[in-house]
Amino acid sequence: LYPYPHPKILGLIMDPQAAVRVAQVTPGSWAEEAGFRSGDELRQLDGQPLVSMADIQWVLHHADDAAQLAAVVERGDTQQTLTLQLPSGWRETGDIGWRVSSWPMRGMVLGGLRLRPATDAEVRAAQPRDTTGLAVLGVGQFGKHAAAKRAGFKVDDILLSIDGHDQPITESQLLVQLMRSKKPGETMAVQVLRDGQVRTLQLPIQE
Repeated sequence: LYPYPHPKILGLIMDPQAAVRVAQVTPGSWAEEAGFRSGDELRQLDGQPLVSMADIQWVLHHADDAAQLAAVVERGDTQQTLTLQLPSGWRETGDIGWRVSSWPMRGMVLGGLRLRPATDAEVRAAQPRDTTGLAVLGVGQFGKHAAAKRAGFKVDDILLSIDGHDQPITESQLLVQLMRSKKPGETMAVQVLRDGQVRTLQLPIQE
């Protein structure tokens, strides 16, 4: 479910005009802890020479669940070795929602729904109820991706609970959770808030 992780998972935002140059380092990330800086040229990762972002993803794809990766960077006229410390479960902090491979998953476990983070105003509107922190961004229109539409979902529905769970979750985490726990033929109850009214819709799990 987490193939070829994106460098963003490390906190590295790469320069699209120079594939191995670091454009930005995310504050509080593993990359920042390792000592990466904007402008660094990433030459090697775990012993693998790098010429493109795909090379970084290849190394991450083959890294252990808990990993210590040596990174060779050029910074100005000097070359330095930095160490990335990746804790157990690091892959699962990544976002798979941007991947093309997430599209069939949406059809299987979300009935074609595309979800977004709920706004602060939407979360306040749900109170005093708990909420997953998700709202409907889009509803598929054809084939298995229209299952949510047939079940009655609409754009901007606020998802209060999914299969009895009402704790905040990201779309990516939800996709993985449902892919691991649900089987085709099952249905799950989803509570949504729409126009101030709570509705319970039944979403089918599909092959």
